[in-house]
Amino acid sequence: MFRAIFSIILWPIGSIMFLIGAIVYSVSIVFFSPNRLHPLARVISRIIMFFGGQWFRVKGIAPDPKKGPYLYMMNHESLFDPFMMVASIRHYFTGVGKVEQFSYPIWGYLAKQYGAIPIVRQHLDLAITSLVKAEEAIRKGVSMMIAPEGTRTLTGKLGTFKKGPFHVAKNTGVTIIPMGLLGAYSAKSKSDWRIQPGVLTTVFGDPITNEDYANLSVEELQKLVKKKISELIKTKSKSSSVQSNRVSRVIEISADKEIKSIEKHFTFLATVGSTAPFIGLFGTVWGIMNSFQSIAISRNTSLAIVAPGIAEALFATALGLLAAIPAVVAYNKFNSDSKKYYARVENFSKRFLSII
Repeated sequence: MFRAIFSIILWPIGSIMFLIGAIVYSVSIVFFSPNRLHPLARVISRIIMFFGGQWFRVKGIAPDPKKGPYLYMMNHESLFDPFMMVASIRHYFTGVGKVEQFSYPIWGYLAKQYGAIPIVRQHLDLAITSLVKAEEAIRKGVSMMIAPEGTRTLTGKLGTFKKGPFHVAKNTGVTIIPMGLLGAYSAKSKSDWRIQPGVLTTVFGDPITNEDYANLSVEELQKLVKKKISELIKTKSKSSSVQSNRVSRVIEISADKEIKSIEKHFTFLATVGSTAPFIGLFGTVWGIMNSFQSIAISRNTSLAIVAPGIAEALFATALGLLAAIPAVVAYNKFNSDSKKYYARVENFSKRFLSII
């Protein structure tokens, strides 16, 4: 329910920001090349992710734009992936995408203007033609982005890698940059329409140069890159888990301190409520003792002799009850409110931890 409400809010806002960004980029592309517009594309991508409920960050060492071109390979988790790649890479690059994307309104137009290469995955000959175009672009000095899985994951885990991207690498000798995209699957998976607010992280791995894989077969290079990406995802996933545990612990400690600060005055109320009747009872006993002493001294049991001691005893009882009853009522009321407050704090903690 909590996630659905967020999604209903975030989808319109994110869509509006995407539309505004698309208009700005479409107008700018008339006057400038995609290479010149890459800084603008990076800003637009960050804005779209922010208004989509995502905090974006980059980890690792980004490659030097002057030493390219590069072939970026990453895991494919979500529709946020292209925005994460554009926002994190400091220089212009293009990519290979399924041909169906180019028929999407607005998105297809932007992909064409950005220089993306459509690939027909169902036909081998057409797919090879697209990869040849990617090789030609790399030889011209243009970096490429290819997701070896070929499609978004349905489970959040790495899928089977296709061989095509590794043929491109072997044929061009380009430096491969393995990358890990984290948080995108949780933010918006392929099988779920809802958006989960959270943190998107792009992690740059160590470059794999032509010297590193020149003697490797396509299959061996495929395994090497998959291992590198898996390590990036696994390492950072552990780090995210540790961070989540730390946040959980901080929230728990803060909640305990807050509850203790509220309950520290309960002891006084409980003490008054429990001891006041006994103090009144002590006064009652004392008053009756005085009455018996008066009878013994005067050797007279008239009301005038007994009444003062009895009155004193009843007055002490009344004072004890007058102190105890409000204290017990207040204690029960505040104790009940504190339990409700603690339940609210606990529910908030669970909801907050579910979005980080």
